[in-house]
Amino acid sequence: MQTLHFSNKKCSKILGIPSFGLTLVLLVCLASPISSCMEQEKGALLQFLAELSQDGGLAASWQNGTDCCKWEGITCRQDGTVTAVLLPSKGLEGHISQSLGILIGLQYLDLSGNSLSGGLPLELLSSSSITTLDVSFNQLNGTLQELPSSTPGRPLQVLNISSNLFAGQFPSTTWKTMENLIAINASNNSFTGQIPTQLCSTSPSLALLDLCFNKFSGSIPPG
Repeated sequence: MQTLHFSNKKCSKILGIPSFGLTLVLLVCLASPISSCMEQEKGALLQFLAELSQDGGLAASWQNGTDCCKWEGITCRQDGTVTAVLLPSKGLEGHISQSLGILIGLQYLDLSGNSLSGGLPLELLSSSSITTLDVSFNQLNGTLQELPSSTPGRPLQVLNISSNLFAGQFPSTTWKTMENLIAINASNNSFTGQIPTQLCSTSPSLALLDLCFNKFSGSIPPG
């Protein structure tokens, strides 16, 4: 196989700049700056951290004087907006802070495989940005709160609350605001009552619905 050789000298001659100048230009072009995260978003993440009784070592990375876009488990856009909080199986204990709902650009939230307790903040279900919400395999309990029927459409596509300790009636009006739902996994909880009749009709793209290992009664809706 013949080795290909590329000469910077010819290119530099055509461009009218020396070869080291060309290298400098390329480096400047490739180093597109990423803004630091906003103070409001940093504050929301630090509040989440403060409400954990066990942080799994996050405090070593999540420090107030540093850019939260560089923190463990955090992903940001070019403008510094937090888009993902990915902290599965980190040994986290405590409550999920409603402050995460302040993250206006948050799309992906994965807190699965921890030992989080308490309820699921309504601010996360009603978020105008979250598309994937995974809090499976925790110790979350209580009821899953309903969203008011007047709530504007939410972008949520994937909801995984499986293997927790949720109980009470499974929400019914909430799903009317979530036309983009693709998958719901609420298995291995203690939900009671009937399966909502309009669940599939209000979410036409729904492809996965897992409600096994609960305490539902009544019949399976024809829809």
